[in-house]
Order: sequence, then C-alpha cells, then structure tokens
Amino acid sequence: MTARHADIAGPSAGVAAIVLDESDAVATALRPIKKGSDVSIGYPGRQARLTIAEDIPIYHKVALIDLPANSDVRKQGHVIGITTQPIGAGSLVHVHNLAGKDPGADRPERSR
Repeated sequence: MTARHADIAGPSAGVAAIVLDESDAVATALRPIKKGSDVSIGYPGRQARLTIAEDIPIYHKVALIDLPANSDVRKQGHVIGITTQPIGAGSLVHVHNLAGKDPGADRPERSR
C-alpha cells in the first residue's frame, strides 16, 4: 500500500519546504506555494515560519534570508551558485537571479 502525502505524520507533516543543512540559504518547496502564504519550513529537528514573497513552484528553491547580490548560496550544505541580484527572503531562487559557480573560474557561469 502506498502512502499519500496527506497520510504522512510526524515532524515533517504540514511542512511546505525543507532544509537539509543548517547552513543552507534556501529551502526546497514540497508543493506549489502561493505568494503571501505563511508556511512552515522543515529544518533538521525543528520547524520555522516563512512568509512567501512570490509564487514558488513545486521543487524550486525559496530564499530563507535576504541575500545580497554576489552572495554564495548554499543548498544541502554546499555552495550551488552566486546571486546575480539581491533576493529577498521568501523569494524564488532560480536561473533569473542565480549564477552557477565554476570552482576554476574567476567569475560565475550562468546556471542552466
């Protein structure tokens, strides 16, 4: 028998997005999240609240904090890119505002 998402109980029940490492600057949306929603973010061992600044599609990244331009962005404890413009907490983090970081290059390379 397969469990439906609504059947899952425990610490992650009702969580809209998850964070896998305490150093992460972004969370991954587990469902589409509407602008203006006040949602629960699941961290390892705890939950926090975040107000969503714009619509976030399922499985996309949402900023947990305000990120200035040219900042490293961490996901799962690793730097995944550099912001190309300021990104406010609760905003979508994607190719329009994040450049991939090539460890051997002096400047970022656009995310694909």
